[in-house]
Amino acid sequence: MLGAAPVVAFIPSLDLTRSGAFYTGVLGLSLEEVTPYACVLRGGSMMVRVTKVGSLQPQPFTVLGWQVDDIHAVAAELAAAGVDLVR
Repeated sequence: MLGAAPVVAFIPSLDLTRSGAFYTGVLGLSLEEVTPYACVLRGGSMMVRVTKVGSLQPQPFTVLGWQVDDIHAVAAELAAAGVDLVR
């Protein structure tokens, strides 16, 4: 039923301005729309909707990821951009 429909990822955020800057400036996603309630981005064919929330409960597992050809090269690029990588 939904196999051919585009997927939308939802990410919670306390600060849409900060999140938008991270997803566009560091990760390179394209900004499509900003509202008081969400920051809508696109990465490839996937829509990522960063939704404003009043409180945040960080999860002990991955909630959003990318399939890349060279994980070590991408990790090095992210670290060089100031991203703290946690293993």
